[in-house]
Amino acid sequence: MAIVLNNIYDEIQEPLLNSPHLPMISMENTNYQVLEFTITGELEDIVSFILLENNCLGCHTVQLPNNMLNLIGYYNADDFNDVLLAKIKTDLINCNLANEANNFKLSLLKSENWLKQFSETLIPIEIGKNLTIIPVIENESFKQDPQRLNILIEPAMAFGTGLHITTKFCLTQVEILAKQSVSILDLGTGSGILAIACALINEHANIIAIDNDEIATMACYKNMQLNNLTDKIKVITGELNQIKPEKFKLILANLTAYDLQNLLPQLASKFLQPNGYLVLSGILTQNEELILTLLPQLNLKLVIKELIGEWTNLVLTN
Repeated sequence: MAIVLNNIYDEIQEPLLNSPHLPMISMENTNYQVLEFTITGELEDIVSFILLENNCLGCHTVQLPNNMLNLIGYYNADDFNDVLLAKIKTDLINCNLANEANNFKLSLLKSENWLKQFSETLIPIEIGKNLTIIPVIENESFKQDPQRLNILIEPAMAFGTGLHITTKFCLTQVEILAKQSVSILDLGTGSGILAIACALINEHANIIAIDNDEIATMACYKNMQLNNLTDKIKVITGELNQIKPEKFKLILANLTAYDLQNLLPQLASKFLQPNGYLVLSGILTQNEELILTLLPQLNLKLVIKELIGEWTNLVLTN
């Protein structure tokens, strides 16, 4: 895919913007291979992370009694094979999830049944003191609470609706830091939840949302439309090192430890304002030293280190 550095507004075709669902997956003549795990709640993020790292189209969960979940991952049936399944099992075992690697259910789902099954799992999610994520399906949404900041999100399988622990951590920090930040960068924006939250909290902030995946930036723009924020957030498809450096008071990066290890020197030297804040999540705890060992040489200080399940979430300043 060619990197596009122009504003994504100019790149999206009008028929796509007017369609009720972004085409994350084709709904025509497509069957889905379904992997279903029964897990404890604290394993949701790590298992879904492994599936998504292995070409999963998307995941959702169904709550069971006693803090248990059914976690369901979808694959294009034509792309699913024994080699891919073996890789998923190996990755689970490497994360000390041998039980999950050997206990799962495989089934086939017809395309016409997918949207109904996926939509039935969606509910509003309250995060922090004032934020609520509200899924919108075919121009219908749950009732909004006028006492809270409601973030409307079209729940495409590839990006979800903000359920993950790492996204929740970022949103709690956004609620604290965005109000005092006049310039904000959302790096790896995905569905745009973090950028949208920033715009709702601080209507005067200069906000840039960037992702190297054009499908992600299209999803972000669609969600900006739902929240009437198309004039408040600049969306860019591209890589960080291909845009002109600009200083930001707040930088949000919900990425893997390996991505952050490569990006952090550039973020610290070229993009972070003095006394600015870096909110980093998506870091598997087993890889946290990749980031923490960089802090002294980059003149970054640790403000918050929060461990949740298999994840390390960080807030840094300079």
